[in-house]
Amino acid sequence: MLLRKRWFCVVAAIIFFQFYSYGQYPNYLCETALPFCGDPIILPSATVGFPAQPGPSYPCFIGVINGVHWFYFKALSSGPVVIKLEHTPLPPCPYVIIPNIVYGHFGSMGDLCPDSLDNDHVLVCNLSGIVSPPGAMININVISGKYYYLMYFSSECGAPPQSYLITMSQTNRGQPGAGVLDCDLVYNQPCIITFIYADTTPCNTSTNTFNINGLVGFMYPPSSGSLVVKDVNSGLMDIISPPFAGQSNFSIKNIPCDGQIHTIEAWFTDGECSLDTTIVAPQGDCAVGVMSGGGHVCQPSGPPAEVYITAYGGLPPYSFSWSVNGLPKPGVTGYTGPWPYVISATEAGTYALLSMSGSDCPGTATGSAVVTASEPIVTLNDTTVCAGEAVVLDAGAGFSTYVWSTGYTGQALTVTEPGTYSVMVSDANGCQASDSATVTHLPIPQPLLIKHN
Repeated sequence: MLLRKRWFCVVAAIIFFQFYSYGQYPNYLCETALPFCGDPIILPSATVGFPAQPGPSYPCFIGVINGVHWFYFKALSSGPVVIKLEHTPLPPCPYVIIPNIVYGHFGSMGDLCPDSLDNDHVLVCNLSGIVSPPGAMININVISGKYYYLMYFSSECGAPPQSYLITMSQTNRGQPGAGVLDCDLVYNQPCIITFIYADTTPCNTSTNTFNINGLVGFMYPPSSGSLVVKDVNSGLMDIISPPFAGQSNFSIKNIPCDGQIHTIEAWFTDGECSLDTTIVAPQGDCAVGVMSGGGHVCQPSGPPAEVYITAYGGLPPYSFSWSVNGLPKPGVTGYTGPWPYVISATEAGTYALLSMSGSDCPGTATGSAVVTASEPIVTLNDTTVCAGEAVVLDAGAGFSTYVWSTGYTGQALTVTEPGTYSVMVSDANGCQASDSATVTHLPIPQPLLIKHN
């Protein structure tokens, strides 16, 4: 009867947690088995998810096996090996069932999956007596240089999958006569992000924003750097600092409600792994307009800066207006897209979004953009001097760069030869101006010789 109740709990968990676990775990197939050795490996509990693949023999199990994890390992030395699977129980369930099967031995990592995982290679098949705590003990004898596969699955009763951790470790490592697993298979492994679980809060009607809360699972995380979880659409993110322990909660706040598909990306700054998933953001009740952009304008004829207006939520067509330095500008009505709407800004000052509304209801407006402008001016004067005299052409102080037609790069150019000379100057913003001057030489007067007879 107790076993029947436990299996009922398993079935209930399978139904309840199907949404949470689907697609979270990459190693549900033998072909995608992860390396395992004596150092503890901490994973989210398997709960339910992908069923065990067809082909291998599961001699001690009846029915569908869900929530599967596959691992492989290589024996470094021969002897008995004890693998312990521990679980930290949290309410509402005081236990977790950890069934498992070990297959071996195999001479290589070749094409073993799944056809070679048959009855002849089943070393251990545990179903009973494996309730955690204290945990499941897997006892096998290994042969040096041979490969083995471990499959386990677990089920809880009524708790979120992120509330459970399973620790796998080799308990008798280093004891006399004990087999040792080849840890070279695990050491220096690149990090792996195994899943991203993300859930959205309802749209806040007063701010037209929502939050994304979730969980990131990973293996072999770096010991330094940060774990970054970012909403690619809005650019907002949550940054988690080490130490990392198998999984981390995250929260990205105040994302504009737009009802669109959002990409949630996670990566380690000091690791070579990343993963992304998608969610559907809630739709705001009314449009939220956001202004951004700005930049610098080189006057009088440089390219304009760009100020952007984007609407989230609401229904088209949209109407919106903005101001520059507090002075309202002509607005836009009946706009249906695309977004963002681009303002070609040539006037320096602060741009502010004044209003935003859809066809359904008035919305809210937020954001501003700053546009700066500069106009460098350089003046050179034509000069006439006597032949042989030098003249100094001064472009003036305050510029970042000077480039003369002669190749000289200083502020003032000394000229001894007649001709036309030009200079190009740039200010701190990269705006340019130029001018030229002509230097003319007067001939040296010749003395008049008078001959007397």
